[in-house]
Amino acid sequence: MMRLPEWRTRAACRGRIDLDFIDPRTSADAAQCRAICDGCPVREQCLGDALAAGEAWGIWGGLDVDEREQRAEQHGHPAPSIKPAHGTNPRYAKHGCRCDMCREAHTAYERARR
Repeated sequence: MMRLPEWRTRAACRGRIDLDFIDPRTSADAAQCRAICDGCPVREQCLGDALAAGEAWGIWGGLDVDEREQRAEQHGHPAPSIKPAHGTNPRYAKHGCRCDMCREAHTAYERARR
């Protein structure tokens, strides 16, 4: 099973599933999300992980995808992009995910290929 980074247990948004599926560019909830990020003790770790992963959804570390794209370009991170779902060979092979589901998908792919 994939483990989440330790910082997530201290995130101000932890448990706020009401904010998980908003469009931060058009939603009135964007201001609420940003306000939560402003006071978050792990804001920098959150933003760093989102930049490193090329996260394409939501607000992370107080920035939306367009703002993260600008920051990524300035600091040499990958541009935000939508990745294949977990439990698929492309997520394992092209994006380096090593969670149990992706490893199993890769094993099945390799068996079928042989």
